Amino acid sequence: MAIKNLKSILSKADSLLRFQTSLAEDLHSGRFYRYSPRKKNWLRSKFAKLRSRLSILCNPKQAAVAGSALLLFSIPTQTEAQQSFGPFVKRDRSVNPLRFPIQRTAPKPTAVDLDNDGDYDIAIGNRNYGEILLHRNVGTTTSPLFTASQILNVLGTSGFHISFPGSPAFADIDKDGDLDLFIGSFTGSPIKIQYFVNNGGSLDDGSLAFQEQVGPWNDATKAGNPFDGVNPGDNVNLTFVDFDGDTHMDAFMGHDYDEYGQGITIKYFKNDGQGNFIWQNNFFPPSFEGSYGIAPQVADLDLDGDLDLLLGNYGGELKYYVNDGVNNFTLQSGPWSPATKTGNPFDGAMFLNQTHPLLVDLDSDGDLDATIGHYSNNYNNTLRYLKHRRCSSG
Repeated sequence: MAIKNLKSILSKADSLLRFQTSLAEDLHSGRFYRYSPRKKNWLRSKFAKLRSRLSILCNPKQAAVAGSALLLFSIPTQTEAQQSFGPFVKRDRSVNPLRFPIQRTAPKPTAVDLDNDGDYDIAIGNRNYGEILLHRNVGTTTSPLFTASQILNVLGTSGFHISFPGSPAFADIDKDGDLDLFIGSFTGSPIKIQYFVNNGGSLDDGSLAFQEQVGPWNDATKAGNPFDGVNPGDNVNLTFVDFDGDTHMDAFMGHDYDEYGQGITIKYFKNDGQGNFIWQNNFFPPSFEGSYGIAPQVADLDLDGDLDLLLGNYGGELKYYVNDGVNNFTLQSGPWSPATKTGNPFDGAMFLNQTHPLLVDLDSDGDLDATIGHYSNNYNNTLRYLKHRRCSSG
């Protein structure tokens, strides 16, 4: 009788372990969250029944496995990876709002609300294709969830054309109330920064399109390209921010080698309010930064009231430069201290190459989260989401 009971217990334990493995795969891939409520409830019920039948287990190791499986299933947020960088913690795919596979090499993400529903969508340029992909947020402002991608309708002067590959950024430079598209090119194009005007259409009915503008910028008619003739080098990445507090969107531009002869691979362009972007050629000192493929983000990471710099680069690094309040930027190194806000919040983070950071408050909790595009040998694992966690000062 004892042998018969043991066989029964082991059989049930085996069923539980196989079910746990299958369930863990569903959670990790995100399939579980796309199941109907009925199927989710059925899975929960089945799991509970299997575990109740194993309330007494002869093997403590199997009991521990069963207990951990229940924790995994009942509290999905506990499945997040424990790898963290300063105030940021990497989220597992099962709790990642960007859980759909981003099947692109070295994606270049930016945040934009193109469907005008009050939350951020994610637009992505990529290395392998001449297109801009949009992942729409179908969740809420506090609990985002992004759909599989759709291709934005981007029209060049002679049909579809984007310089390979596109690095997108959005800003309303012509002041008509909608967001226009700028695309930095990687290589092979005489136009390093393309400008596309938003036609005011809708994503829902498919009428939204972006039309390329060429030639010198006319600040009276708002025609032409504000960056016409600007040729800093290859692999151009733009970000727009009101850096000087005058309500006009200025531009930070990262790139490869410097065709202006400075040796600096990041530049600051001030917007005069009419869409004329004026390069501030003395803003950064000559020895400031020479890494290739700079991808800049501008944000107040140390919460001292001024804007700091986070720079991705071709080497796979994330460099953090703190602003001293008068626009002198100092490279930070070492572990991040939540008490003093010193060190690099991404200390220890290293990707294969071509890091492209995005800092935006995706979940509307008042702090910045990080989405990192990068090159990876794993085709489906090239966009990482790092959730900002509130660290104690002690």
